Amino acid sequence: MTIGGKELPLTAEPAKDGGIATPPVAPVPDRPTGAPMDEYLDDTAPDRRARGLEIMKQVHGEDDPSGVPGDFFGMTVEHLFAEVWSRDGLSLRDRRLLLLGLLVGQGMDGDVELQLDAALRTGELTPDELREIVIFLTHYAGWPRGARLNGQVEELLSRFMKD
Repeated sequence: MTIGGKELPLTAEPAKDGGIATPPVAPVPDRPTGAPMDEYLDDTAPDRRARGLEIMKQVHGEDDPSGVPGDFFGMTVEHLFAEVWSRDGLSLRDRRLLLLGLLVGQGMDGDVELQLDAALRTGELTPDELREIVIFLTHYAGWPRGARLNGQVEELLSRFMKD
């Protein structure tokens, strides 16, 4: 069976509950309790961490992304950035646009500001595109959120033009 241009294996037997049969999935070994993410016994972890840090730098537009050491930061780098942000199918710009829409819709103004700043600094979005995003999202997220977004964009552009 082909879905989205990818060939998927079919199982020989249909599912017993009448649903769609799915191929078996190999279990993921558990990380020992209390073991830090960066010491997890997985020979791909160093590559995944390096890839995650590189994508994180691209997403945040900074050379030295800061983070809290420990499991949370490790999982953020090794899963969110190394596995999710680096998947095929969407560009970083596409993902940023989706994230901006979600953040505006949720009223997460602090995160919106970080993403707008990174999008402008990385060149993913131009000032005109940021203004167009304001107009578009205002009609879906509502006028109060759109007005806040417009203020954030104009303040960012004002700072950006001074530099």
